[in-house]
Amino acid sequence: MGRIYDALKAELADCELYCDYPMAQYTSFKTGGPAAAFMLPKSADEIISAMALAQQLDIRSYVIGNATNLLVADSGLNALVIAIGSNMARIEIDGSTAFAQAGALLSSLSKRSIEQGLMGLEWAMGIPGSVGGAVAMNAGAYGGEISKWLSRVEYIEDGKLIRESADVACMGYRKSPY
Repeated sequence: MGRIYDALKAELADCELYCDYPMAQYTSFKTGGPAAAFMLPKSADEIISAMALAQQLDIRSYVIGNATNLLVADSGLNALVIAIGSNMARIEIDGSTAFAQAGALLSSLSKRSIEQGLMGLEWAMGIPGSVGGAVAMNAGAYGGEISKWLSRVEYIEDGKLIRESADVACMGYRKSPY
């Protein structure tokens, strides 16, 4: 498995990258064998570079969030795992608008919004996942869902960072184009 790590480390020297990382240390169920390479990106550019390099080297890659409810085989993953977590968890509130990076916890966004007098995300207070995961699956509970509060999105598609107004018309129960 070190071959994958070595190939990536040579090109991604500035990235936070680990070899044979035990996924049990990262998943909420505390199960799972090692990932050949495990990356904690600090920016969308790092993700784009890592995914492009993995594709060029014919290395399978997976992008995960907070790993809430993620099951990984005990045999591990002969792949690059890109974990969007605390390095990409910035939350900013400007007036009546909140901005959150994909790695921010949804419960943290809810709490910060309430502290700033913004209402509507109270339903998300007990959800353990990340903002990115919430958008990817249109998370919801107690009559609320993320699509009701989503206005803009940034995502990576075909190696490019896309910024656009959210297409909430395409979102439904546990359904999202993102």
